[in-house]
Amino acid sequence: MLNNVGNALGICLACTFKDLQATIQGAPIIIFPLMLFSGFFVNQKGIPVYFDWIKYISPMRYSFEAFMLNECTGLKLKCDDNELVARPSCPPLKAGTATSLPVYKPCFCPVVDGVQVLNQLSMTGDLTIWGNVGVLLGLWCGFIILAFLLLHRLVVTRERQRAKLLSNDS
Repeated sequence: MLNNVGNALGICLACTFKDLQATIQGAPIIIFPLMLFSGFFVNQKGIPVYFDWIKYISPMRYSFEAFMLNECTGLKLKCDDNELVARPSCPPLKAGTATSLPVYKPCFCPVVDGVQVLNQLSMTGDLTIWGNVGVLLGLWCGFIILAFLLLHRLVVTRERQRAKLLSNDS
């Protein structure tokens, strides 16, 4: 689904500009923020308020969230010994003195299930897997319709210019 939305976005961008060179130069300006604020590179809660709206039009966000929901829902994790973390609730290795704090044996696993992974990524479940797929379908349709309208604008503008040139020649 992300492939279809990406193709529709590419067609939409191609229909926005009259010149291929402008399209090639303008596409990264549009696509990079969509990628950056999708939740894969920057955590959803780490996005500044004035850029928060970008995540809602990013197709990468919805596909990444659907993937993460699919993979992490119901997931149970187990830590190896080298992944355990020391906490005050763990048994002490060395008792503290007046000048030093006690050292605790690592005994706590920081991530035990997929829900914790989703919470760390700020994917609190506002949409289900199928909700994300539905949004992707809506974005695909929206980009295709927008591309048609932009292409229509380009054709009408070109035909007006052609008609003006023909009327000047006669």
